[in-house]
Amino acid sequence: MKKVLLVLVLVIVAALAFTACDRPSAPTTITNESTATVNHPPLNVANWGLFIYEPVLQMFEAEYGIRIIYSTYSTNEELYTMVVHGGAEFDVIVPSDYMVERMINEGLLAQLNWDNIPNANYIFPMFKGLAYDPQNLYSVPYKWGTFGIVYNTTKVDQVVDSWHILWDEQFRNEIFLYDSSRCTMGAIQRMLGFSMNSRDQDELNQVRDALMQLAPHVRAFLADQIIDNMIGGEGALATVYNGCARWIIYYNPDHNFVVP
Repeated sequence: MKKVLLVLVLVIVAALAFTACDRPSAPTTITNESTATVNHPPLNVANWGLFIYEPVLQMFEAEYGIRIIYSTYSTNEELYTMVVHGGAEFDVIVPSDYMVERMINEGLLAQLNWDNIPNANYIFPMFKGLAYDPQNLYSVPYKWGTFGIVYNTTKVDQVVDSWHILWDEQFRNEIFLYDSSRCTMGAIQRMLGFSMNSRDQDELNQVRDALMQLAPHVRAFLADQIIDNMIGGEGALATVYNGCARWIIYYNPDHNFVVP
């Protein structure tokens, strides 16, 4: 298996922050036909949804003469399966930080040649030397954002300032949770006052119990599909990235977003 050559990482920072979110799309593979030089190997890229507007790929091909084979996915775990078992070899991928660490440990990533990435000089120091890649050998920060709750003001009339609202009995079957164990467990750990990286078994048992109590309130665990469901008024509250919340509020202004 060829190692991935460039990893653009979606950074999670301390205040329960995750990547932004773009308009949803089903996993697809796009092979753009353009003026790409037939003698140059294509560039295989895997990315989230519509993080890159398709005409930009075509402009890149026209300018550099390199054909792009572009694949998309909706979760880190789906990307991992594509890299390990999908039968395709990627040059550029965009996982979140914890998945970068896993891929480093499993020898799936190639070290970067920073001489080929001069724009890295403009990266804020706060995004360098992070725990998943402390020596900045394998990844370049790409996007970052916050993870919180988007809520429908026509269904929720109280102040939303805590994760505890997800356990409110009046919202039974009115909640969508983002389909990410990292996000969901991190929110509960934060609510309970634990480290989001805790390995303490007693604390993890408390997180498990809280999840079991929350389960009857959850209509569905979804990824980007949450956007359309909330825009359509199908739920009262949802845990989402700030970019997803922006789309929801844009298309349905009855919604607000908070980071508890």
